Amino acid sequence: MANYETLFRLERNSIDVPTMFIQATRDNVLTPAMSVGMEKHLPKLKRYEVTASHWALWEKAAEVNGFIREWLDGVLPSARSSL
Repeated sequence: MANYETLFRLERNSIDVPTMFIQATRDNVLTPAMSVGMEKHLPKLKRYEVTASHWALWEKAAEVNGFIREWLDGVLPSARSSL
């Protein structure tokens, strides 16, 4: 099974910007194993997990929106999101 590192070859060692990743734990397309190693290339990565399939935005919209709000509030604390 391929993982993140074998799917994406980066010319740089890392991307140093705030990054959010929401993993749908029951996703059969983008499996959790595929994201292994992301932190190596994304040092400012914030991970979230939602118990859902590939369509997490439909299945768990409120939970996913809550993660987005939390992340935005952490990245832009002076500009509170209005989600």
